[in-house]
Amino acid sequence: MSVETQKQELIEWLRSVKDQSLLEKIQFLKDHPKASADWWESISESAKLSIDRGLEDVAKSKTKPHSEIRKKYAKWV
Repeated sequence: MSVETQKQELIEWLRSVKDQSLLEKIQFLKDHPKASADWWESISESAKLSIDRGLEDVAKSKTKPHSEIRKKYAKWV
C-alpha cells in the first residue's frame, strides 16, 4: 500500500470517528510529534529503573510464563 493510499484511508476513517478521547489523542500526536518519538525521556527515573530491573530478570531467565502466573492468581481475578 502506498503512503498516499494509506493517508487517504486514514482521512476517511478519521471523518467517521465519534470518540472524543480518541480525537484528543490524535490531536496530541499532531501537536507534539516528538512525544511519540521517544517515550523513554518522558518517564520517571523510578520507572526507568523498574524497566531495567525487568530486563535484567529476563536476561537472567528469572521469569515465569504468563500461564503459570494466571493459575497462581486465578482466585483473585
